[in-house]
Amino acid sequence: MKNWNLIRIFEKINHVKLQSTSLLTENVQLADKIYFKTGKLDANQKQTVMSITNGDNHTKFIADSFYYLIKQKYISSDPIKELRNIYDQITTYNKNVFPIKGLTDINNSDVDNILYALQKRSDIIKLFKTFPSTATRNLKAEIRQERNGSEMEDYRHLTEYVAGHIGYIMNRDEKTQNKILQKMFKNGATMEQLVDFVEEKVNLLGGINVTRNLILNVVKENIDDMKIVYESGKIMVVRVESPEAIKNIGCTSLWCFTYGKGFENAYRQWNEYSTDDMVYVIIDFSSTSDSSDFMHVVIKPLDWEEEEGNEDGDGVNSMKVFDMGNDQLETPLPFMSRIFGLENAKRIFTFEWD
Repeated sequence: MKNWNLIRIFEKINHVKLQSTSLLTENVQLADKIYFKTGKLDANQKQTVMSITNGDNHTKFIADSFYYLIKQKYISSDPIKELRNIYDQITTYNKNVFPIKGLTDINNSDVDNILYALQKRSDIIKLFKTFPSTATRNLKAEIRQERNGSEMEDYRHLTEYVAGHIGYIMNRDEKTQNKILQKMFKNGATMEQLVDFVEEKVNLLGGINVTRNLILNVVKENIDDMKIVYESGKIMVVRVESPEAIKNIGCTSLWCFTYGKGFENAYRQWNEYSTDDMVYVIIDFSSTSDSSDFMHVVIKPLDWEEEEGNEDGDGVNSMKVFDMGNDQLETPLPFMSRIFGLENAKRIFTFEWD
């Protein structure tokens, strides 16, 4: 569900071209004086700059950028493409959409900060275009707030985090999606509040009933990465073999471990959160699907010799079994014994490939 409203705002708000303001008053003569005649940029490099700007009022800034990237050894193997991207961002810059501090006096601005801020600003705008339209309406104050390069990076990080979690909601029906998004994007919301929201999974309770058939359909759609290895009565165990698959099966519920703080790291470091790319998901259909007991995930082999009732949180089986609230079961063997019986559980959770 792309944010076409934001896209239209970006298109329809009066775009402030830098050459029509005091932002850039330099001309090709100034670039010639500082860079071309002094040899800081040679004839070929001058031609690269001129092929992009055609000698317009942005020539000096593009020359600034080219020289800085060369000196810092940041320039890519395709400088024309890289500088064209900078040029396009400058010539279409809109001061009402994630404005950059200091860009109103670019003659005296730090080129390093401006280029860094432009890059992060571009990333933010791309992320915002994936947001629902309600995000644009209710985050106007944040959209118009000035930021420098480091502040843009901080905001980009928060935006990326929220965008990732919004993606997990999109497999819901439209009514449920809207219900969650309305809770998230309230008028005057801030990105930090949105981060708090997605980390507080309890806010996403209710609204969907996860049935056996729904789980079966998820497994069918992810057949290469999922397999039902046990099914009896109200209990089902699914072996899951990728982080994307664990997201898909977890997000059938409005409150699941894929909404927690750990999923971002789990996705990037799947090997640390699995055993040979494998975990097991235990589903208990006798519990409601918005209960933390509805699903548990087993990420590491259990030591079946651990004594039942062990209260030591540092025991051999800690950090191996988690519920949907992302809380670990410090003593999972009593749980396994109650659900399966220990001997049966040993046969199910082998962490062995077929």
